[in-house]
Amino acid sequence: MVIGISGPLVLSFLRNLKQRREIVGTHAFLMTSQNAFKLLVFIGLGFAFSDYLALILAMIVSGFIGTMLGGLFLDRLPEKIFRLAFRFIITIVALDLLRRAIFA
Repeated sequence: MVIGISGPLVLSFLRNLKQRREIVGTHAFLMTSQNAFKLLVFIGLGFAFSDYLALILAMIVSGFIGTMLGGLFLDRLPEKIFRLAFRFIITIVALDLLRRAIFA
């Protein structure tokens, strides 16, 4: 599961991009690429996807809805507030990862 923490890790390197759409778009591409690779690995290992089909479909639908709502929210959010929220969220995620590492 350590590989799953790459989302927050990648985000921390994207903070130098100029615009919020660059940050969100680059992160989305990198996470899609990573998840496609993980999917291939799980297929190669013989994971039984059919046992989790309902959950997988629910995740796809909720991910699509979240993407649509997130896009609307991103359009309305001022750049300064986005930057502040971005730093805050990265900090919270980093602290949670530390907490998990220490107390796991």
